[in-house]
Parts: sequence; C-alpha cells; structure tokens
Amino acid sequence: MNWRSLQVCAAVAGAAWLLSPPPASAVCGVLCNCDVTATPLSFGTIDPLASSAVNANATVTIACGPVGLFVGYDVQLSTGGSGAFGVRSMTSGANTLAYNLYTDAARTTVWGDGGGVTDVVSSGFTIALGSTSRSHTIYGRIPSLATARPGAYADTITATIVW
Repeated sequence: MNWRSLQVCAAVAGAAWLLSPPPASAVCGVLCNCDVTATPLSFGTIDPLASSAVNANATVTIACGPVGLFVGYDVQLSTGGSGAFGVRSMTSGANTLAYNLYTDAARTTVWGDGGGVTDVVSSGFTIALGSTSRSHTIYGRIPSLATARPGAYADTITATIVW
C-alpha cells in the first residue's frame, strides 16, 4: 500500500500558488517496485461572487516495473482537513472554502474511500520487463456562489493505493 499527498489550492482575489510534494515509493507484493506521483490541483484565482462553479483537474500516476505479472489496484482519496467526503473544505487561516473531488468529468461521483456515497478508481495492468504506468484524472470543483474571504486556500489530500 502506498500514499501520496495532493495539494489542493485556490486563491480568492489573490495570487494562486501550488506545492508539489516529492514522489513516494511503494512495493506491490514482493516482486515489483511502484512509484505514485500526483500533480497539484489548483483552482487559480477565483471570484467569490461568480455565479458558476470553478473546475480544475489534477492527475495521479502509478508506475510499476520491471516484473511480468498482473497488478490490480484501487486509488482512494482522503477527506482532507474537513474530515468529510460530502463537502471537502480548503482553509486560509480561520476561513474555509467548500470544494470536492470527483472520479468523472461530469463531477457526479465523489472520489473517496468507496464507503457511503463515494467511489474509488480501480485499475490494473500487466507489468512487463519495462516500466508500465497508468494515470487517472482527478476532477475538482468549487461550487457556484462559494463564499470566501480573500486569501490563499489549501487542503492536503492523501491518495492511498490499495493493491
């Protein structure tokens, strides 16, 4: 099992910023080495008075090699600092900004741990003599008319890979 932090960031009436954590490594079974990397998800600078939702994407990539065997896995995402999947929240000091992460471009299925109303992304691949990788898009959304004070908002999501 492996984990990976994904920074989720937004700035309201200010400059957007990102943090890119270093790659993590894991071992799937005893025969292959796997790396999990994630790109930061940034909503950029948003207008808190906008009447439409703000969308952004990120990617989590699983790369394994170099043994010839099938590796199946599930990618789970944590609740972040909010402690709930229903509405995740970013913080800027004592202020919060609601957002969520989804498994699909339509943003209808919340990406979580597979419990309750959440789902996980399941995949797998045969690892050949070279390295093989799979990338999965994370779809983020700040709902329309989200109210927030100006600031740089952030949350840290942990991606867990279950082999």
